[in-house]
Amino acid sequence: MKAQVRSVYLAAAVVLLPSVVSAFNLTGTWQGKVTCKQFGAAGLDLIPTLKLEETLDITQTGSALVVDSSNGFVLGAMGAAIDDEDKPANGQASLVGCENDGNVNTTSEEVGIFKVRTKPSADKYLIKGVSQHVDDDSTVTCKWKLTRTSALDPSASPCP
Repeated sequence: MKAQVRSVYLAAAVVLLPSVVSAFNLTGTWQGKVTCKQFGAAGLDLIPTLKLEETLDITQTGSALVVDSSNGFVLGAMGAAIDDEDKPANGQASLVGCENDGNVNTTSEEVGIFKVRTKPSADKYLIKGVSQHVDDDSTVTCKWKLTRTSALDPSASPCP
């Protein structure tokens, strides 16, 4: 009898628990700093360190991400947002540049991985991460730190 009562209480508790909604949505305008270091073949005229203020427009649909740069530093990217299983308000985002074709001899390739930290109750949203840009004679590694300045959908354009 006690086992049946416990089962009823357990079933009621499961039914009454609030359902977990998909944690974060990165849609909006993001601003922050990007610091890049370039390494290249001998004889190249390189900029050793580049520091930029960057603005990204992100549209998220489900887990799919589309990214545009308001100031042209990023040529556009597509990717995915992945919730952290233990802390669904946080997670990761991975991005692949629109110019990627899999051949560094014909075009540059860019990929990035970013940590996502959100605190919706305090209206705090942060993206930090690293991207790697590679072409046939140099690589550029960039560190990103961006905060969301607007949650309005900028309708970022998908890769052509």
